[in-house]
Amino acid sequence: NGQLDYEIAELMRSRTDAGLYILDFIPNVNLKQIREKTARFVEILRSENSEIPILFVESIIFPHSIYDRNIFNTVAEKNRALKEEFEKLEAAGDKNIHYLSAKDLIGQDGETTVDGIHLTDLGSVRLAEELFRKIEEITP
Repeated sequence: NGQLDYEIAELMRSRTDAGLYILDFIPNVNLKQIREKTARFVEILRSENSEIPILFVESIIFPHSIYDRNIFNTVAEKNRALKEEFEKLEAAGDKNIHYLSAKDLIGQDGETTVDGIHLTDLGSVRLAEELFRKIEEITP
């Protein structure tokens, strides 16, 4: 459900055959949830699966946010908070976590969304290509 509910982490950790956990929750949570729930969510995942890699994915900075600074600032702040949580986990010794910045997820040409928010086929392809590239890097 993308809200960092701990019950979801418990279900995910029950899948010991997973090759990778991809955590892409930023569009669905607020700053408070990111700061208060990310570490515990990962702790639950790690309680039985310390070797399964985890990939944190930033939220896309959509083209419409060029015109709406409030949205741009909100998304940028949530992405920064995610990066901070990632860095704390890394500093605590988790070496099997990875991070995907929003920087090149869909490109900057404005051709990747229908309305500034919803991806076109091109946007979906670019997003898939970047995710796939990162997944291949993590799980060769």
